[in-house]
Amino acid sequence: MYPAALQSKHPSVKVVPAGRHHSICSYPNEKGTRDVENRLQKLAATLVFALLACASVPLECAAEGSVSPADVLVLVRPLQGGGEAFRQVVTEAARNAIESRGLVMSLPSSLPPSGAADGAVNLARQSFTAAALDCAYTVERRELVISIDWYDAATGASVAHGAGKGAVDLQLDRVITEVLNTVLAAADDQVQRLRSAREKSAAALASSNGAGAALVPPQGAAVTPGTGVGSPLRSSAPTRMILSASFAPFIATGAASYYFTVGYLPSILASLVFTTPSGRIGLGLSAGVDFFSAVGPDDTSDNFLFPLGVDVRYELAVPRFAFFLHLAGGPAALLILTGSHQTFVNLVPFVRTGIGAEMFLSSLVGIGVNADYEIYFVTPYFLMGFAPAVSVTFRL
Repeated sequence: MYPAALQSKHPSVKVVPAGRHHSICSYPNEKGTRDVENRLQKLAATLVFALLACASVPLECAAEGSVSPADVLVLVRPLQGGGEAFRQVVTEAARNAIESRGLVMSLPSSLPPSGAADGAVNLARQSFTAAALDCAYTVERRELVISIDWYDAATGASVAHGAGKGAVDLQLDRVITEVLNTVLAAADDQVQRLRSAREKSAAALASSNGAGAALVPPQGAAVTPGTGVGSPLRSSAPTRMILSASFAPFIATGAASYYFTVGYLPSILASLVFTTPSGRIGLGLSAGVDFFSAVGPDDTSDNFLFPLGVDVRYELAVPRFAFFLHLAGGPAALLILTGSHQTFVNLVPFVRTGIGAEMFLSSLVGIGVNADYEIYFVTPYFLMGFAPAVSVTFRL
Protein backbone atom coordinates (compact mmCIF):
# COMPACT_ATOMS: atom_id res chain seq x y z
CA MET A 1 0.00 0.00 0.00
CA TYR A 2 1.20 3.52 -0.75
CA PRO A 3 1.87 6.04 2.02
CA ALA A 4 -0.07 9.26 2.07
CA ALA A 5 2.20 10.81 -0.54
CA LEU A 6 1.03 8.29 -3.10
CA GLN A 7 -2.50 7.43 -1.97
CA SER A 8 -4.49 10.48 -3.06
CA LYS A 9 -6.62 10.07 -6.17
CA HIS A 10 -6.54 13.78 -6.88
CA PRO A 11 -3.70 15.04 -9.06
CA SER A 12 -3.58 18.52 -7.49
CA VAL A 13 0.03 18.24 -6.36
CA LYS A 14 3.35 19.67 -7.44
CA VAL A 15 6.31 17.67 -8.65
CA VAL A 16 9.52 17.58 -6.67
CA PRO A 17 12.53 16.28 -8.59
CA ALA A 18 14.68 13.62 -7.01
CA GLY A 19 17.19 14.98 -4.57
CA ARG A 20 20.01 12.53 -5.12
CA HIS A 21 21.94 11.16 -8.00
CA HIS A 22 23.12 7.61 -8.35
CA SER A 23 25.48 6.17 -10.89
CA ILE A 24 27.27 2.94 -11.49
CA CYS A 25 30.60 3.08 -13.27
CA SER A 26 33.29 0.47 -13.62
CA TYR A 27 36.51 0.42 -15.53
CA PRO A 28 38.64 -2.64 -16.19
CA ASN A 29 42.23 -2.67 -15.00
CA GLU A 30 44.60 -2.36 -17.97
CA LYS A 31 47.61 -4.63 -18.20
CA GLY A 32 50.37 -4.32 -20.73
CA THR A 33 51.42 -7.95 -20.65
CA ARG A 34 51.72 -10.17 -23.68
CA ASP A 35 49.21 -12.59 -22.17
CA VAL A 36 46.49 -9.93 -22.19
CA GLU A 37 47.29 -9.02 -25.81
CA ASN A 38 46.96 -12.67 -26.85
CA ARG A 39 43.60 -12.93 -25.13
CA LEU A 40 42.38 -9.77 -26.85
CA GLN A 41 43.52 -11.18 -30.20
CA LYS A 42 41.62 -14.41 -29.62
CA LEU A 43 38.48 -12.50 -28.60
CA ALA A 44 38.69 -10.37 -31.74
CA ALA A 45 39.25 -13.45 -33.90
CA THR A 46 36.23 -15.31 -32.57
CA LEU A 47 33.99 -12.23 -32.84
CA VAL A 48 35.03 -11.50 -36.41
CA PHE A 49 34.54 -15.16 -37.27
CA ALA A 50 30.99 -15.01 -35.84
CA LEU A 51 30.21 -11.96 -37.99
CA LEU A 52 31.58 -13.71 -41.09
CA ALA A 53 29.56 -16.86 -40.37
CA CYS A 54 26.35 -14.82 -39.98
CA ALA A 55 27.07 -12.98 -43.26
CA SER A 56 27.69 -16.11 -45.38
CA VAL A 57 25.32 -16.46 -48.32
CA PRO A 58 23.95 -19.89 -49.30
CA LEU A 59 24.89 -20.92 -52.83
CA GLU A 60 24.09 -24.00 -54.93
CA CYS A 61 26.93 -25.72 -56.73
CA ALA A 62 27.31 -28.89 -58.75
CA ALA A 63 30.25 -30.80 -60.17
CA GLU A 64 31.06 -33.31 -62.87
CA GLY A 65 31.04 -36.94 -61.84
CA SER A 66 34.54 -37.47 -63.25
CA VAL A 67 36.34 -34.68 -61.38
CA SER A 68 36.91 -33.61 -57.79
CA PRO A 69 33.91 -31.83 -56.22
CA ALA A 70 36.19 -28.87 -55.39
CA ASP A 71 37.62 -26.20 -57.71
CA VAL A 72 40.13 -24.49 -55.43
CA LEU A 73 42.39 -25.84 -52.70
CA VAL A 74 42.73 -23.26 -49.91
CA LEU A 75 45.79 -23.26 -47.67
CA VAL A 76 45.74 -21.06 -44.56
CA ARG A 77 49.20 -20.81 -43.01
CA PRO A 78 50.01 -18.82 -39.84
CA LEU A 79 53.67 -17.87 -39.99
CA GLN A 80 54.01 -17.62 -36.22
CA GLY A 81 52.31 -19.30 -33.30
CA GLY A 82 50.67 -16.14 -32.03
CA GLY A 83 48.43 -15.98 -35.10
CA GLU A 84 46.96 -19.47 -34.78
CA ALA A 85 43.70 -18.05 -33.37
CA PHE A 86 42.98 -16.35 -36.72
CA ARG A 87 43.18 -19.47 -38.90
CA GLN A 88 39.41 -20.01 -38.79
CA VAL A 89 38.74 -16.31 -39.50
CA VAL A 90 40.85 -16.38 -42.68
CA THR A 91 39.38 -19.75 -43.72
CA GLU A 92 35.83 -18.48 -43.36
CA ALA A 93 36.60 -15.29 -45.29
CA ALA A 94 38.13 -17.34 -48.13
CA ARG A 95 35.12 -19.66 -48.20
CA ASN A 96 32.71 -16.72 -48.46
CA ALA A 97 34.74 -15.10 -51.26
CA ILE A 98 35.07 -18.33 -53.28
CA GLU A 99 31.49 -19.55 -52.87
CA SER A 100 30.12 -16.11 -53.74
CA ARG A 101 31.71 -16.64 -57.17
CA GLY A 102 30.00 -20.00 -57.67
CA LEU A 103 33.02 -22.18 -56.89
CA VAL A 104 33.71 -24.84 -54.25
CA MET A 105 36.81 -24.94 -52.06
CA SER A 106 38.59 -27.77 -50.28
CA LEU A 107 41.01 -27.78 -47.36
CA PRO A 108 44.20 -29.86 -47.19
CA SER A 109 44.57 -32.52 -44.54
CA SER A 110 48.01 -31.07 -43.70
CA LEU A 111 50.10 -28.05 -44.63
CA PRO A 112 52.98 -28.46 -47.11
CA PRO A 113 56.47 -28.85 -45.62
CA SER A 114 58.15 -27.32 -48.68
CA GLY A 115 58.07 -23.79 -50.09
CA ALA A 116 54.75 -22.01 -50.47
CA ALA A 117 54.48 -22.23 -54.27
CA ASP A 118 55.67 -25.82 -54.72
CA GLY A 119 53.73 -27.08 -51.71
CA ALA A 120 50.47 -25.40 -52.70
CA VAL A 121 50.66 -26.54 -56.33
CA ASN A 122 51.58 -30.12 -55.42
CA LEU A 123 48.71 -30.41 -52.95
CA ALA A 124 46.29 -28.95 -55.51
CA ARG A 125 47.38 -31.54 -58.08
CA GLN A 126 47.10 -34.36 -55.55
CA SER A 127 43.55 -33.29 -54.67
CA PHE A 128 42.60 -32.83 -58.38
CA THR A 129 41.69 -29.16 -57.98
CA ALA A 130 42.40 -26.68 -60.77
CA ALA A 131 43.84 -23.94 -58.56
CA ALA A 132 45.38 -23.28 -55.17
CA LEU A 133 44.79 -20.25 -52.96
CA ASP A 134 47.66 -19.82 -50.52
CA CYS A 135 46.91 -17.51 -47.56
CA ALA A 136 49.89 -16.79 -45.31
CA TYR A 137 49.65 -14.38 -42.40
CA THR A 138 51.41 -13.22 -39.27
CA VAL A 139 50.29 -11.28 -36.20
CA GLU A 140 52.56 -8.85 -34.39
CA ARG A 141 51.60 -6.26 -31.79
CA ARG A 142 47.88 -6.62 -32.49
CA GLU A 143 48.32 -6.11 -36.24
CA LEU A 144 47.66 -8.83 -38.82
CA VAL A 145 49.71 -8.90 -42.04
CA ILE A 146 48.38 -11.22 -44.76
CA SER A 147 49.71 -12.33 -48.16
CA ILE A 148 47.51 -14.27 -50.62
CA ASP A 149 48.52 -16.00 -53.87
CA TRP A 150 46.46 -17.78 -56.55
CA TYR A 151 48.27 -20.60 -58.36
CA ASP A 152 47.25 -22.43 -61.53
CA ALA A 153 47.69 -26.12 -60.66
CA ALA A 154 48.24 -27.10 -64.31
CA THR A 155 51.15 -24.74 -64.98
CA GLY A 156 52.34 -24.12 -61.43
CA ALA A 157 52.42 -20.39 -62.17
CA SER A 158 51.34 -17.64 -59.80
CA VAL A 159 48.33 -15.97 -61.44
CA ALA A 160 47.60 -13.29 -58.84
CA HIS A 161 49.06 -11.88 -55.65
CA GLY A 162 47.72 -9.55 -52.98
CA ALA A 163 48.79 -8.35 -49.54
CA GLY A 164 47.43 -6.16 -46.79
CA LYS A 165 47.51 -5.47 -43.08
CA GLY A 166 45.13 -4.20 -40.44
CA ALA A 167 44.58 -3.83 -36.72
CA VAL A 168 43.14 -6.75 -34.79
CA ASP A 169 39.64 -5.37 -34.25
CA LEU A 170 36.17 -5.66 -35.77
CA GLN A 171 37.44 -4.19 -39.07
CA LEU A 172 39.77 -7.15 -39.58
CA ASP A 173 37.31 -9.10 -41.76
CA ARG A 174 37.17 -6.13 -44.14
CA VAL A 175 40.97 -6.14 -44.54
CA ILE A 176 41.07 -9.88 -45.30
CA THR A 177 38.10 -9.65 -47.68
CA GLU A 178 39.63 -6.74 -49.60
CA VAL A 179 42.84 -8.70 -50.23
CA LEU A 180 40.84 -11.78 -51.28
CA ASN A 181 38.74 -9.72 -53.70
CA THR A 182 41.87 -8.18 -55.20
CA VAL A 183 43.43 -11.61 -55.83
CA LEU A 184 40.24 -13.20 -57.18
CA ALA A 185 39.64 -10.22 -59.47
CA ALA A 186 43.15 -10.62 -60.91
CA ALA A 187 42.48 -14.35 -61.44
CA ASP A 188 39.03 -13.69 -62.89
CA ASP A 189 39.73 -15.44 -66.23
CA GLN A 190 40.38 -18.77 -64.54
CA VAL A 191 37.58 -18.18 -62.02
CA GLN A 192 35.09 -17.66 -64.86
CA ARG A 193 36.30 -20.78 -66.69
CA LEU A 194 35.91 -22.89 -63.57
CA ARG A 195 32.50 -21.44 -62.87
CA SER A 196 31.35 -22.01 -66.44
CA ALA A 197 32.53 -25.64 -66.35
CA ARG A 198 30.71 -26.20 -63.06
CA GLU A 199 27.48 -24.70 -64.38
CA LYS A 200 27.63 -26.78 -67.55
CA SER A 201 28.20 -30.01 -65.64
CA ALA A 202 25.39 -29.12 -63.26
CA ALA A 203 23.03 -28.54 -66.17
CA ALA A 204 24.07 -31.81 -67.82
CA LEU A 205 23.51 -33.77 -64.63
CA ALA A 206 20.15 -32.10 -64.04
CA SER A 207 18.99 -32.94 -67.57
CA SER A 208 19.98 -36.60 -67.20
CA ASN A 209 19.17 -38.23 -63.89
CA GLY A 210 20.27 -35.72 -61.26
CA ALA A 211 22.62 -38.29 -59.73
CA GLY A 212 25.41 -35.76 -59.50
CA ALA A 213 23.73 -34.07 -56.55
CA ALA A 214 25.65 -36.42 -54.26
CA LEU A 215 28.90 -34.82 -55.43
CA VAL A 216 27.89 -31.35 -54.29
CA PRO A 217 29.23 -30.58 -50.80
CA PRO A 218 26.65 -29.05 -48.45
CA GLN A 219 26.87 -25.33 -47.71
CA GLY A 220 29.61 -24.65 -45.16
CA ALA A 221 31.41 -27.96 -45.77
CA ALA A 222 35.16 -28.47 -46.18
CA VAL A 223 36.05 -31.14 -48.75
CA THR A 224 38.65 -33.70 -47.76
CA PRO A 225 40.97 -34.23 -50.75
CA GLY A 226 40.63 -37.56 -52.50
CA THR A 227 37.36 -38.53 -50.82
CA GLY A 228 34.78 -36.13 -52.21
CA VAL A 229 33.18 -36.06 -48.78
CA GLY A 230 32.48 -32.81 -46.95
CA SER A 231 32.82 -32.29 -43.25
CA PRO A 232 31.12 -29.27 -41.66
CA LEU A 233 33.27 -26.28 -40.80
CA ARG A 234 32.93 -25.02 -37.27
CA SER A 235 30.84 -21.92 -37.76
CA SER A 236 29.64 -21.20 -34.26
CA ALA A 237 31.48 -18.72 -32.06
CA PRO A 238 32.12 -19.55 -28.41
CA THR A 239 29.69 -18.49 -25.71
CA ARG A 240 30.43 -14.98 -24.44
CA MET A 241 29.85 -13.18 -21.19
CA ILE A 242 28.35 -9.67 -21.38
CA LEU A 243 28.77 -7.21 -18.52
CA SER A 244 26.86 -3.96 -18.97
CA ALA A 245 26.30 -0.84 -16.88
CA SER A 246 23.59 1.65 -17.86
CA PHE A 247 21.87 4.79 -16.64
CA ALA A 248 18.39 6.04 -17.52
CA PRO A 249 15.83 8.57 -16.39
CA PHE A 250 12.61 6.87 -15.31
CA ILE A 251 9.77 8.89 -16.91
CA ALA A 252 6.54 8.03 -15.17
CA THR A 253 3.26 7.39 -17.00
CA GLY A 254 -0.22 6.62 -15.73
CA ALA A 255 -1.47 7.43 -12.24
CA ALA A 256 2.04 7.59 -10.74
CA SER A 257 2.85 10.59 -12.95
CA TYR A 258 0.50 12.70 -10.79
CA TYR A 259 3.02 12.43 -7.94
CA PHE A 260 6.35 12.48 -9.76
CA THR A 261 7.54 12.77 -13.33
CA VAL A 262 11.19 11.72 -13.43
CA GLY A 263 13.26 9.30 -11.39
CA TYR A 264 16.75 7.85 -11.79
CA LEU A 265 17.51 4.28 -12.81
CA PRO A 266 21.10 2.96 -12.84
CA SER A 267 21.31 -0.76 -13.61
CA ILE A 268 23.72 -3.58 -14.41
CA LEU A 269 23.42 -6.72 -16.53
CA ALA A 270 25.41 -9.97 -16.60
CA SER A 271 24.46 -12.26 -19.46
CA LEU A 272 25.71 -15.29 -21.38
CA VAL A 273 25.27 -14.90 -25.14
CA PHE A 274 25.05 -17.95 -27.43
CA THR A 275 25.60 -17.69 -31.18
CA THR A 276 22.97 -19.41 -33.35
CA PRO A 277 22.48 -19.46 -37.14
CA SER A 278 19.69 -16.89 -36.86
CA GLY A 279 21.33 -14.54 -34.37
CA ARG A 280 22.58 -14.35 -30.81
CA ILE A 281 20.49 -15.42 -27.82
CA GLY A 282 21.35 -14.04 -24.39
CA LEU A 283 20.26 -15.23 -20.94
CA GLY A 284 21.29 -13.37 -17.81
CA LEU A 285 20.47 -11.44 -14.67
CA SER A 286 19.71 -7.72 -14.39
CA ALA A 287 19.62 -5.56 -11.28
CA GLY A 288 19.14 -1.89 -10.59
CA VAL A 289 17.96 0.90 -8.31
CA ASP A 290 14.97 3.02 -9.33
CA PHE A 291 14.80 6.18 -7.20
CA PHE A 292 12.20 8.95 -7.26
CA SER A 293 10.65 11.51 -4.89
CA ALA A 294 6.90 11.95 -4.71
CA VAL A 295 4.68 14.67 -3.23
CA GLY A 296 1.04 14.17 -2.24
CA PRO A 297 -1.53 16.38 -0.54
CA ASP A 298 -0.67 15.02 2.91
CA ASP A 299 2.93 13.83 2.83
CA THR A 300 6.10 13.40 0.79
CA SER A 301 8.25 10.34 0.27
CA ASP A 302 11.54 9.09 -1.10
CA ASN A 303 10.98 5.84 -2.98
CA PHE A 304 13.43 3.09 -3.93
CA LEU A 305 12.77 0.08 -6.13
CA PHE A 306 15.40 -2.68 -6.33
CA PRO A 307 14.50 -4.90 -9.31
CA LEU A 308 16.31 -8.22 -9.76
CA GLY A 309 15.22 -10.37 -12.66
CA VAL A 310 16.00 -12.72 -15.50
CA ASP A 311 16.84 -11.00 -18.79
CA VAL A 312 16.38 -12.71 -22.18
CA ARG A 313 17.69 -10.95 -25.30
CA TYR A 314 17.99 -11.49 -29.03
CA GLU A 315 20.86 -9.82 -30.91
CA LEU A 316 21.43 -9.32 -34.61
CA ALA A 317 25.04 -8.30 -35.33
CA VAL A 318 26.45 -6.47 -38.34
CA PRO A 319 29.98 -5.04 -38.70
CA ARG A 320 30.61 -2.64 -35.80
CA PHE A 321 26.99 -2.71 -34.57
CA ALA A 322 24.53 -4.99 -32.79
CA PHE A 323 20.77 -4.48 -32.58
CA PHE A 324 18.78 -6.20 -29.87
CA LEU A 325 15.44 -6.61 -28.15
CA HIS A 326 15.00 -7.97 -24.68
CA LEU A 327 12.49 -8.95 -22.00
CA ALA A 328 13.20 -9.02 -18.27
CA GLY A 329 11.11 -9.83 -15.24
CA GLY A 330 11.22 -10.91 -11.62
CA PRO A 331 10.77 -9.52 -8.09
CA ALA A 332 11.49 -5.96 -6.99
CA ALA A 333 11.89 -4.74 -3.42
CA LEU A 334 10.01 -1.50 -2.74
CA LEU A 335 11.25 0.81 0.04
CA ILE A 336 9.31 3.99 0.88
CA LEU A 337 10.62 6.59 3.34
CA THR A 338 8.00 9.20 4.10
CA GLY A 339 8.45 12.77 5.26
CA SER A 340 6.59 11.86 8.44
CA HIS A 341 9.34 9.33 9.29
CA GLN A 342 7.43 6.19 8.37
CA THR A 343 8.94 3.28 6.48
CA PHE A 344 7.11 0.91 4.16
CA VAL A 345 8.65 -2.22 2.61
CA ASN A 346 7.05 -4.49 0.05
CA LEU A 347 7.99 -7.07 -2.58
CA VAL A 348 6.32 -6.65 -5.98
CA PRO A 349 6.77 -8.23 -9.44
CA PHE A 350 8.08 -6.20 -12.38
CA VAL A 351 8.42 -6.50 -16.14
CA ARG A 352 10.81 -4.62 -18.43
CA THR A 353 11.01 -4.77 -22.22
CA GLY A 354 12.67 -2.72 -24.93
CA ILE A 355 14.89 -2.44 -27.97
CA GLY A 356 18.38 -1.01 -28.44
CA ALA A 357 21.56 -0.71 -30.45
CA GLU A 358 25.23 -1.06 -29.57
CA MET A 359 28.32 0.25 -31.36
CA PHE A 360 31.55 -1.70 -30.87
CA LEU A 361 34.53 0.49 -30.00
CA SER A 362 36.74 -2.60 -30.00
CA SER A 363 36.36 -6.36 -29.67
CA LEU A 364 36.01 -5.86 -25.91
CA VAL A 365 34.08 -2.61 -25.34
CA GLY A 366 30.90 -1.14 -26.81
CA ILE A 367 28.55 1.75 -26.08
CA GLY A 368 24.81 1.58 -26.60
CA VAL A 369 21.41 3.17 -26.32
CA ASN A 370 18.10 1.48 -25.64
CA ALA A 371 14.47 2.41 -25.04
CA ASP A 372 12.75 0.37 -22.30
CA TYR A 373 9.32 0.39 -20.73
CA GLU A 374 8.91 -0.84 -17.16
CA ILE A 375 5.91 -1.85 -15.08
CA TYR A 376 6.01 -2.43 -11.31
CA PHE A 377 2.83 -4.17 -10.16
CA VAL A 378 2.21 -2.07 -7.05
CA THR A 379 -1.32 -1.62 -5.72
CA PRO A 380 -3.50 0.37 -5.92
CA TYR A 381 -1.68 2.01 -8.88
CA PHE A 382 0.92 0.36 -11.09
CA LEU A 383 4.21 2.22 -11.34
CA MET A 384 4.90 2.48 -15.07
CA GLY A 385 7.30 4.49 -17.15
CA PHE A 386 9.78 4.83 -20.00
CA ALA A 387 13.51 4.38 -19.38
CA PRO A 388 15.69 5.57 -22.31
CA ALA A 389 19.18 4.44 -21.31
CA VAL A 390 22.81 4.82 -22.31
CA SER A 391 25.17 1.95 -21.53
CA VAL A 392 28.75 0.70 -21.58
CA THR A 393 29.19 -3.00 -22.39
CA PHE A 394 32.14 -5.33 -21.94
CA ARG A 395 32.16 -8.58 -23.95
CA LEU A 396 34.50 -11.19 -22.45
